[in-house]
Amino acid sequence: MNTSTTSAPMTAPPPRQPLSAPPEKPGFDSTSEQPRRTTSPRLPVGMANVGFWVVAAVAGLVWSIPSRQGLGYDQLLGVLVSLFAIQTLFDFHAAHRCELAPNPRRIGAFLSVWARSAVVHCALLALTGTVILLSWRTFQSFVPGVLGMLGLLVVARPVLLRLTGAQWHSPIHSDGLEIVPVSTPVGAFTGGYVGVSRRSPLLVPVEWMSQLPLRELEAELLRRKFQRSAGHPLKAVSAAIIWNVAGAYLAQWVLAGNQLPAIQLLIGFASWMTLWTFLGLLVFPSWTHRAVFATDRAVGDSTPGLGDWIRRFPSLVGEDGHLSARMESTFYPIPSAERRFAMLQRPTPTSVWGDVARTNLYFSLCGLTPIGRAVHCNLGRPVCWILPPNT
Repeated sequence: MNTSTTSAPMTAPPPRQPLSAPPEKPGFDSTSEQPRRTTSPRLPVGMANVGFWVVAAVAGLVWSIPSRQGLGYDQLLGVLVSLFAIQTLFDFHAAHRCELAPNPRRIGAFLSVWARSAVVHCALLALTGTVILLSWRTFQSFVPGVLGMLGLLVVARPVLLRLTGAQWHSPIHSDGLEIVPVSTPVGAFTGGYVGVSRRSPLLVPVEWMSQLPLRELEAELLRRKFQRSAGHPLKAVSAAIIWNVAGAYLAQWVLAGNQLPAIQLLIGFASWMTLWTFLGLLVFPSWTHRAVFATDRAVGDSTPGLGDWIRRFPSLVGEDGHLSARMESTFYPIPSAERRFAMLQRPTPTSVWGDVARTNLYFSLCGLTPIGRAVHCNLGRPVCWILPPNT
């Protein structure tokens, strides 16, 4: 892998310190023949958090549609503070259960990053609400406001990553890729593309650049290069845009918004888009599975390090699918190592749209919904609110 560095106002990545070899078998302990899937302990917390927002959205939608009684701003503030407090409890429970309990010294650093990120997240939601309301008053439609926020989210993603704890290092050029090593306080951060053009830089965790065996690092970089050449980032963002615009268009019909006061209109819109995003959580993981399988298949024959990389990846993100195939296809956009190996022997999937599941989590912010923050892979991980784990 031929690389050359370029000057940038960032710090240089640390020297390489290779990791040990990956497990002998995907999803198996090297000393046992019994399956040892690393099902994320976050899953029940994330399911409870998403379930809370779905119930709240149903209640908000039911309240908004038939009611003509306005809600005072002081009452609205009380509701918002209560919802923020509940989400904070979920964040801290997930972070404590999975990251902070084994290493209590990280609590101070976590609090600092989380507090700043929570302010940024709330500011984004407040801006979205303002834009949506102005869009309705100006155009009698939610769609222009949603499109405006989608455009802002595309452009602002690198800035938002920095605000939520990501530190960018000096870029490296390798085989046509501009690679930016990134340090984050989240071990499950996997990097990825934050832009949609073929010139967009690839973010890679700095630990991978300095510690992964070169064969495995090259395998992942080849996978990412294929994804860019196949247009996966652009396709995934396009699918997220189409999905959210369709949801906003349907919201107009559901709410009959011109008959509702401003506060009820926003609550109804946010409730509808939360349910719409929840539907996406159930639909899109299978789309992402096809993208992962297609990428593995495209580079597998010519990449000797791919097998070791697939075996190692679950240990880096803290989960390896689910023993239940139905649960995995619904709640785990990243398939297990075992299933990835099995799919290497099958024909390349068709109709591949990239990582739509995780991409839509971020872009769902245009719908005034926090559900992208509540899913198990992002819960209590601020930087993942902007760029969820992906492969």
